[in-house]
Amino acid sequence: MTGGSHNLLEKTRIKITKIITDTSLNYVDSFSLISENMIMKLNVAEKPFTIIEGIYNESAKNKNSTSNVEKDFFSVFYSGALDKRNGVLNLISAFKLIKSKKYRLYIAGDGELKDLIIREQDKDSRIIYLGQLCHDNVIKHQAKSNLLINPRQPIEEFTYYSFPSKTMEYLASGIPTLMYRLPGVPIEYFDYCTVLDDNSLVSLCNEIINICEVEYELKIKIAENAKYFILSKKNPIEQCGKLVEVVI
Repeated sequence: MTGGSHNLLEKTRIKITKIITDTSLNYVDSFSLISENMIMKLNVAEKPFTIIEGIYNESAKNKNSTSNVEKDFFSVFYSGALDKRNGVLNLISAFKLIKSKKYRLYIAGDGELKDLIIREQDKDSRIIYLGQLCHDNVIKHQAKSNLLINPRQPIEEFTYYSFPSKTMEYLASGIPTLMYRLPGVPIEYFDYCTVLDDNSLVSLCNEIINICEVEYELKIKIAENAKYFILSKKNPIEQCGKLVEVVI
């Protein structure tokens, strides 16, 4: 569901893979699923299952992520695959609606939209493409930001069966996070970030401004709670404990 080539060879490969997978599921004793929406899709039926959307490794968190936020301007950060289905084009278009020179949009990653982003950078000096960074540098840039954004919208079927790993990473940073209400993300996560239910560019633009200029102190408090939530509830011991319970 996540895209890729649609030529005859690829379609044949997908069809064969599905037949093998569907047959193999009959021999599975229990399931660990990323999303509750997978229950019906995989025909889990009466077999034991648990939901483990992801695991956050505390050792990977930024030890210096306290107060290195930029002071001269509002810094908005996105890291991830640079493709249309992740909402990167919408993010750029919404950001360009902001007229203030006090904003910067930092983008890190690689993908099909790389050349377009470089062209947008040439047109608007507030848009800064960082290239594909190692994980440590991504964490450092997060720590300097006022706002972290996941612009993926719930408009494609694959969002029901996927959990963006950046969700955990963003929340664990202690930096305010803005995202859409993706159906594959457990509802508890939406208590710890700002959620957009309107897919329009104007709404995204206005919410960026609102977070950075109006409700920033409130959003920082929410972000601090988000960090505790991820470190205490989504660590390897807690998440793998669910798997142990199902197996035993």
